[in-house]
Amino acid sequence: MEEKITQEDFAEFLYNMRRSLGLSREGFSKLSGFSPITLASWEKQSVFPRYVDEKIEKIREVVKAELSKRRQAAKYKR
Repeated sequence: MEEKITQEDFAEFLYNMRRSLGLSREGFSKLSGFSPITLASWEKQSVFPRYVDEKIEKIREVVKAELSKRRQAAKYKR
């Protein structure tokens, strides 16, 4: 049986993923397509997103792509 994510867990996950890139909500918004207001409402736990599993997957993809991009840029700077 699949474990359901809580609103608190989702907020912490989002915050940690965004901060792992060292980005503000505005910066993460530009990468993810989620508005800064939406990101803030999720992180502050005032709103829990519909289709949370899809949001988690998208956030993971955004972070993975950005980290890959940064690694490639660092490789070429050497």
